[in-house]
Amino acid sequence: MTIVLLNGGNLFGKDRVQKVRLKGAIKELAPTAVTISELEKLPLAEYSVFNPYRKERKTYKGVLMKELVIAFGAPGVTKISIIAVDGYQSEFVEDEWLKWDILFAIRSDGKLMGPDVNGPMKVVMPYDTSPEMDRILYEPKWIWAIKTIVFIK
Repeated sequence: MTIVLLNGGNLFGKDRVQKVRLKGAIKELAPTAVTISELEKLPLAEYSVFNPYRKERKTYKGVLMKELVIAFGAPGVTKISIIAVDGYQSEFVEDEWLKWDILFAIRSDGKLMGPDVNGPMKVVMPYDTSPEMDRILYEPKWIWAIKTIVFIK
């Protein structure tokens, strides 16, 4: 499978530009796509959690979902939908991102994530640090190889 990015490059190329599209109810002056380096200019968070799909503990670093909504979402956004390159979709409501530190991860153990570890960006659920979070309900919300974030009022 070849994954084509917004710049027409290949995910496996040395000079790849990794972007995610921003759609829906975004701020008036917000970009319609954002790169990893642009995301790294936002407030960042980091925590360790057991990845249920890779069956290993990792330390992820990235932007908290609530910070992503503040940075790019229009006033009144109450839901976001995240879409992966394969079409898998996961939705989050405001109560979730305000209650928990849901992470839009761009690094794993200090390194940018390539396609071999389901990068370049993924949503990480903090259920190791939030014991009240129901793993059965939230494990399917882990989403990787993200291509689009849709902000919804």
